[in-house]
Amino acid sequence: MAAYTIHHVNLLYFILVVAGLAVRLFTGTSALIHYRKEKIVADGKMIDFKNAKALQIINEYVVTRESGAYNSFELNLVLDDYSRLNLMDHGDLNSLIEDAKKISKVLKVPIVSISNSLSDPYKNKMHDIKAV
Repeated sequence: MAAYTIHHVNLLYFILVVAGLAVRLFTGTSALIHYRKEKIVADGKMIDFKNAKALQIINEYVVTRESGAYNSFELNLVLDDYSRLNLMDHGDLNSLIEDAKKISKVLKVPIVSISNSLSDPYKNKMHDIKAV
């Protein structure tokens, strides 16, 4: 009879992997955070956690024929050379903020926003985010 070992999976790691896969499936954006290897794979690039300096939330107003006009929120990874990589786009700011908080905790980086890019109703939500 074969012996089986049960491996304890870090819940946060599991959540981030599932979130990364969901983002890729639903948006076509390819971003994956590998907690144990301390690597981020986004936009075809592999980045070490140590090169991540912040998470950035910005808002854009999107107009399409199919969906009409709506607010879309982007979560970008800001690197040590000040370049940015898009991790995800979301239509719900509250959900994006919750995801950003989890990622911020893993990467040990603050969450910032370009305040001019967020209209007044959204600026108040950004004040609720506590820095890591």
